[in-house]
Amino acid sequence: MRRESVKEPVRLRSKMLKDGSESLYLDIYWNGTRSYEFLKLYLLPEAEKGAKARNKETMAIAMTLKSERIVALQRGEYNFAPAGGKKVDLIDFIDQERQGYEERGSDCYAANLKSLSSHLKVFTKGRKPIASVDKKFIVSFLDYLDRCGMMGSSRTMFLLLLSTILNRAVKAGLIDRNPVKLLSKEDRPENDSKEREYLTLDEVRKIEAVVGDDPFLQRAAFPFLFSCFTGLRYSDVSNLQWGNIVNSADGGYEIHIKQQKTRSTVVVPLTDNAMRFMPSGRGAASDYVFPDLLQNQHSNVRLRQIAEQAGIDKYISFHVARHTYATMLLTYGADLYTVSKLLGHTDISTTQIYAKLVDSKRRDAVDLIPAL
Repeated sequence: MRRESVKEPVRLRSKMLKDGSESLYLDIYWNGTRSYEFLKLYLLPEAEKGAKARNKETMAIAMTLKSERIVALQRGEYNFAPAGGKKVDLIDFIDQERQGYEERGSDCYAANLKSLSSHLKVFTKGRKPIASVDKKFIVSFLDYLDRCGMMGSSRTMFLLLLSTILNRAVKAGLIDRNPVKLLSKEDRPENDSKEREYLTLDEVRKIEAVVGDDPFLQRAAFPFLFSCFTGLRYSDVSNLQWGNIVNSADGGYEIHIKQQKTRSTVVVPLTDNAMRFMPSGRGAASDYVFPDLLQNQHSNVRLRQIAEQAGIDKYISFHVARHTYATMLLTYGADLYTVSKLLGHTDISTTQIYAKLVDSKRRDAVDLIPAL
């Protein structure tokens, strides 16, 4: 697409989708505030018959909409910044943000926003104007999540999501300040490192033994076990293509992938342990390594069933594989900086949580020695 002048208040942009098409949207910047409008218009790959003519028509429609938005902004007729938070529903605002992330391909973050929206719908039992969201509402919502049995780390994630949404509402002129900033330390959920479940190497072996040659179990377990030896998140395993696997300087292979969550690139050596859980035969560069990967929720259900069969009394989810990778690296002598780079952490303090877990297990081991 032709680059447009940065001085224009409305720019037509596109986002490449997994099927090869491009989603068109408007990037609107007006009076110091940015917003996105997704047009539900798509450019088709021009290898398809008749696609070039249809794309020309689609672009003409998109350019017309862009021109209309510019005129509406100049006349003050475009509802860019709503009149006030009293007229804007919190859940509607979250869903609008979620749609934007979905269109831009941030599926993992969009899924988290969808989960936040679902919990708020149950909690509010109806509409909740953004302007009426205050400290008391947020504390009550956190209490509700606690009553649902949600762990502290999950409640913290939802609080961070809600805070981000409310910051957007401040920038849009819907509210004067973010009420999350009024929460005291006591109001906020505690993040206990004990909640970071992980598997030992012996437990990983037990899962592999239970799965055996059963293709039904392998479909859930193999991507999970692959993650146990690469540390990739579910979102990155689902997007992993054969083109992301390249030759390394030592004659082996390594993974080069841009993380879905952080958008930063991580390089992970591909070990024999990881490769034993990959499909046999390399596909084309654009082919997915795990094309039949179950949805995360379904994968977690099956993984817990497999863990139960293996006699593992732990609450297993796909993300436990990432914790397993980190703790195994530290247990077998990797330094904190290297582990941080392999996991793609932007802050080494995040990696230190795993180091505390390993130190705790070492203390438990020493305490097994009987007194003299």
